[in-house]
Amino acid sequence: RALLADFIEEGGDTPQFPELPDNATYANILISMGCFAALPALKNVLVNLFAKISSEAGIRARVIAELEALPHPLCQDDLENRTPYLDACVFEIVRLYPPVGHIYARSKHDQHVMGSFIPKGANVAAHTWYSLRDPRFFEHPDVFDPHRFLPPRNEHLVPEKPFIAFGVGEI
Repeated sequence: RALLADFIEEGGDTPQFPELPDNATYANILISMGCFAALPALKNVLVNLFAKISSEAGIRARVIAELEALPHPLCQDDLENRTPYLDACVFEIVRLYPPVGHIYARSKHDQHVMGSFIPKGANVAAHTWYSLRDPRFFEHPDVFDPHRFLPPRNEHLVPEKPFIAFGVGEI
């Protein structure tokens, strides 16, 4: 919490990072957790999130206020249930800059999609960037708007909207 607030605080000093284990220790932790596939996606989400938060004063102020209101000591439940605006910012970053470029699946049954017949068993690919910026589903799709993911809009929960940044399950 403090590290994020220090990172995005305008005009603040360089954040002081805690002492970290050596690279071999980190490598062993990551290998044992199976995280290598997720690291580039996570890195891209975080870089884009920090860039957006640090470049927009209103967003930065709201995120900092939300983080400063968290209790001490901090626990996972607090991050999951007491940071709705930060969560909405993450969803919006993932929508604008999806970490997975294409999603591949196999059709479970014969179906028609946008006038095209897709037979059962056919391989199907979806381009996430286009679907997450489709003006039919997202008003002003190129604008960073975290409120899409806050009540009452909750656009990521609407079944008709293709929020498929990480996959769609069965097709």
